[in-house]
Amino acid sequence: MVRKVLFFGSAVSGDDTAFRVMDILREKIRGKAELLKCESIYDIPEEGEVTIVDVVKGLEKVSLFEDIESFRHFRSVSAHDLDLGTHLQIMKEMGWPLRVRIIGIPYGMEPEKAAPGVEDFIS
Repeated sequence: MVRKVLFFGSAVSGDDTAFRVMDILREKIRGKAELLKCESIYDIPEEGEVTIVDVVKGLEKVSLFEDIESFRHFRSVSAHDLDLGTHLQIMKEMGWPLRVRIIGIPYGMEPEKAAPGVEDFIS
């Protein structure tokens, strides 16, 4: 089964980093994972396993959060991340069978520098 990797962001400069990383990795990851551009929390499936890639303020390097609790306790989140974290927490509390891994890209990191770290966590 091909894993789904959801790249979150928007067209706003700085918040588009995950989208730009997705473009860099598209050919390298082909066949290993399905890469999807997401601009809404409603793009998250209700069950299964998913990896989310998003920009996180306060990180120094590309980081992996293995569960929603470690992501929600990270203090330096933007309002966008808070919405995502809150939505994931609600899904968890409702008992939805969704396993989530979150790959955080430091805010302001160049996509070319972030791509190898994101690729390592996806692989």
